[in-house]
Amino acid sequence: AIYTYANNFQEDIALVIDHGNYRYINKNFEYVTDSKFGFAGKFSSGFGLVQLTKNIGRYYFIDKSGNRVFKSDFINALSFSEGLAVVKKDSKSKFGAINTKGEFVIQPKYEFLGSFSEGFADFQTEDLKMGFIDKNDVKKLSGLYRAFSFFMSFCAVIALIGIVIFGMQESIIFGLAASLIPISMLYVTVPIAFTGYPPKILMWTMGKKE
Repeated sequence: AIYTYANNFQEDIALVIDHGNYRYINKNFEYVTDSKFGFAGKFSSGFGLVQLTKNIGRYYFIDKSGNRVFKSDFINALSFSEGLAVVKKDSKSKFGAINTKGEFVIQPKYEFLGSFSEGFADFQTEDLKMGFIDKNDVKKLSGLYRAFSFFMSFCAVIALIGIVIFGMQESIIFGLAASLIPISMLYVTVPIAFTGYPPKILMWTMGKKE
């Protein structure tokens, strides 16, 4: 068959455009559904993102048999990527991400949220802050924060050594009390420096629970 547009097979399904309609075919070059769409995305995680009339109406997902899945449809959506799909329910809501059961695993709270790639998605908040989150909606800190954390960790180690060498000679109680400051600093800065993530006990301060 000859099409206006044809994309590569993905999960045994290929996206084609035939006479202006987006449609899906299997490897026998048979249409998997009689439905014709104004827009459709590649199949991923077993689902395809479709819209009946291009740029008009709502988006929803179908399975490989062409059956509609999930109870919800969306004003905006991206195809599944790494098991998650970015969606926006209506004009008053924000972007979040659903899993393959149609459940929100990243609550709709972002002004923009990109598709996941290599475990991360880029985001933008209402106050125009940008960054990356992982699939647990934990924000990963940038290289600048990590470099600063390396520096602060180094300073904390030097301070701790100084307290052990000199502070303990004056008073053990004073030395132990003073050492709590650099130890607390290391608790925060070392995980950030080496992984890009803060300690779990501090994640809530970065908006994990909003």
